[in-house]
Amino acid sequence: MEDSEKVNIDINIAGQLITLNVAFDRQDFVRDVEEEINSLFSKWQLEYPRRDERQILAMMVYRYAEYYTDLVAIHKKAMAMVETEIADVEAEISKLDKDKDGIDKR
Repeated sequence: MEDSEKVNIDINIAGQLITLNVAFDRQDFVRDVEEEINSLFSKWQLEYPRRDERQILAMMVYRYAEYYTDLVAIHKKAMAMVETEIADVEAEISKLDKDKDGIDKR
């Protein structure tokens, strides 16, 4: 089976069985995510014994959405910096090419 071929994989999140269709080579990643989520869920059940499962899951959704939103913002900022650097390098190359052309004509 090729790594990019899709396979169905069943995961268990907080007692809920979910079937996902993922690339064959992402199965280990999916299992790691499943483990991370269930670990946090168990930890928070102990830390917040008065909260029911739905409240804990809502708290987790917020936490992961916050992380995701932060990562998107960081990525956008990094890409803007990269684009600026690329433009600066291209401008410098263009300048060097013009200087080289001026030297060759002498």
